[in-house]
Amino acid sequence: MSIATTESPWGSTPRKHRSKFQLKRDAVLEAAAALFRQRGYEGASLNELADILNITKPTIYYYVESKDRLLLDIKIQVQEQILTFMKATVAGPGTALEKLRAIMIRYAEFMMSDYGTCLSLIANREIGEKGRIEVETRIEEANQILYRLLDQGKREGSMVVPDRVVACHGLFGSLNWMSQWAKPDGRLPPDKLIPMHVDILLSGVAAPTARAPDKPKRRRS
Repeated sequence: MSIATTESPWGSTPRKHRSKFQLKRDAVLEAAAALFRQRGYEGASLNELADILNITKPTIYYYVESKDRLLLDIKIQVQEQILTFMKATVAGPGTALEKLRAIMIRYAEFMMSDYGTCLSLIANREIGEKGRIEVETRIEEANQILYRLLDQGKREGSMVVPDRVVACHGLFGSLNWMSQWAKPDGRLPPDKLIPMHVDILLSGVAAPTARAPDKPKRRRS
């Protein structure tokens, strides 16, 4: 299996604006996320990552201290992006159901990316106890946002939520699994697959449309 090459900011004639530390560090994270997705965490090596970026292994250590820290940084970065989107969506207009749908679609997009795959499929035990606590704290923060949104939907009547914990884990557990089976180059393109999948899931919590009253039967003369 070949690894897709990542455009490296290290080159024979790099542009001045490409010499910044953060740009190069981001390139390391992006290439590592793709490598972890295709090789698996255990199967990936920093030597291969260095080859992909056309740099030396010691150069990688300038931007990240270890392989497990590299994985942790990838997980944290995608978590922060997800939380930022969730908070902005919740603060915006729309019903709770509309907000939940928007969050689920964006979340699914993340899960089909290299970063999202690292977040959902690579076990947190690979990042040590301190890193695991950091990741799990953000997971709990996201869960609390979703619980409040489900409660709001139940109050306003846009959702039917028998149990918010079951609903949350049922909906987002399915989206997490997209990292395993949904492919960006699959039978359905992501812009069709993701809304379809989300709407199938939401049909289990969306309130049924109110039934129109029966029209009175006309009496025969």
